[in-house]
Amino acid sequence: MLAARPRPTLRPSRFALWTLLFIALIGATRIPEPFEGDQAFFTLTARSLVHGARLYVDVWDNKQPGIFLFYALAGRLFGFGEVGVHLLELVYQLITAAALIGFMQRQLRQPLFACLAGFLAVGSFYLCAAGWHLGQVEGLVGLPILVSVALASRSAASRAERRAQMLGAGLAMGCVALFKLVLSPIPVLGWLIAYLVCGLEEGPSALSFFSDWLLPAIAGVGAVLAAAVLWLTHHGGWHELLWTWFIYPLVASSEIARAPWARLGQSASWLASNYGVGIILAAGCALGWRGWRKEIATIQALAWLLLGAGAIVAQKLSYYEYHFLLLVPPLAILAARGADGLATEASWLRARPRAMVVGLVAIALLPGYLPALKRSASAFHALAEPSPLRAYQDRRSPAYRTWHSELAFLNDPSSRSGPIYVFGDPRILWLGHREQAGAINGWSWGKYPQRLWDRLPEQLATSHPAYVMISDHYSEMVRERSPATMALLAQRYQVRNSTSSGTWYARR
Repeated sequence: MLAARPRPTLRPSRFALWTLLFIALIGATRIPEPFEGDQAFFTLTARSLVHGARLYVDVWDNKQPGIFLFYALAGRLFGFGEVGVHLLELVYQLITAAALIGFMQRQLRQPLFACLAGFLAVGSFYLCAAGWHLGQVEGLVGLPILVSVALASRSAASRAERRAQMLGAGLAMGCVALFKLVLSPIPVLGWLIAYLVCGLEEGPSALSFFSDWLLPAIAGVGAVLAAAVLWLTHHGGWHELLWTWFIYPLVASSEIARAPWARLGQSASWLASNYGVGIILAAGCALGWRGWRKEIATIQALAWLLLGAGAIVAQKLSYYEYHFLLLVPPLAILAARGADGLATEASWLRARPRAMVVGLVAIALLPGYLPALKRSASAFHALAEPSPLRAYQDRRSPAYRTWHSELAFLNDPSSRSGPIYVFGDPRILWLGHREQAGAINGWSWGKYPQRLWDRLPEQLATSHPAYVMISDHYSEMVRERSPATMALLAQRYQVRNSTSSGTWYARR
């Protein structure tokens, strides 16, 4: 018989509501943020999917479908554009902050410190993040990981309740896999920790493990992945899906050189410089240790950090700063626990929890003050312009300012109509108001194996792009990896002009 444990109510405190309002105000300042290359590509792909394109067949990228479904939802709800995408992301991140606060309120002696976790995970993100950190997989996947491990770690009053919780944990893990398969072990380790701790309390047995824990979780994961696979295969992408999810990572890892270790170090430094307060507080997470059951969130967060760091290192072709956003939620959990432990060691802090939280938040804000001031100055100057949104984006992004003028010829009545192909930044497609010709995008050729390069000439020949642009970054790469592509351009295209973007070829 499982022993029922009293649970705190889910009613948020007034301080928690004020915290969420503060985060919402900070996040709202990022809604008009101009796109970087990744966000432009995700939006263009999501829009194509909504209009009937088939993922991995008509449009191809090496990512799982979760990020494209998120951007498609943003387009459906708020419009395919910078404002629409960032608005849905803000709503999503507020839900993440609320979930963190609700989860940590059950884990701390001083529930007020849970608000610190919500702010460090989301408020600091919106203050410190550069444009290319917004709308990335690693910044979005924290919510389903948190939901999965939180459901697994909750006490259950009955076997039926445990099964329901593990079914929910499995569904959440399925969402994690849809965002990025390599991150799936993180919630699985969280489940194992929960079973080792909670299973002792509920009466461990092999039968209970399989029937109450494992099988419901597998059912949840299977339901999500089966729905995704059926949707993709219904549109004719079965073989492409298998190759993209399982074969491509192995082929790319064997053919393409590892990203420089210096980039990994710089990205880790970005995390340390912007989340220093959280890291320092997290170091004190063992203060006032209360035993395994009461510290299950701390143990799960440490496991999340460990596996998350391993997943970052394993993605040897990347090592970008935004990958470290995966570590922010567990750091926020450990920081809240560290602040709670620190307060137990100092009576003068324990007596003033609100002042302590406000002070720590003020210190955590420091790295974001200067970027926030620059954004405020850009917004102030843009308000005086006839088109404030465009003026703000031009001030925030030199690329927007340059390409708004350089790409004007694409909208000229005398220009050739139809899709174009860009070996370079997809913002050229976005700001030029053109669709991509062919399935394989031109944004990531540096990470593509030779098999995809060999398919490139046929793709260009069959899609007949009106224009082809080769950026300076990709010029030598295209010549070396695909001479047939250059021969095709020489035969069917002529050089139109050269700009700061690269060389433009017009179809003869």
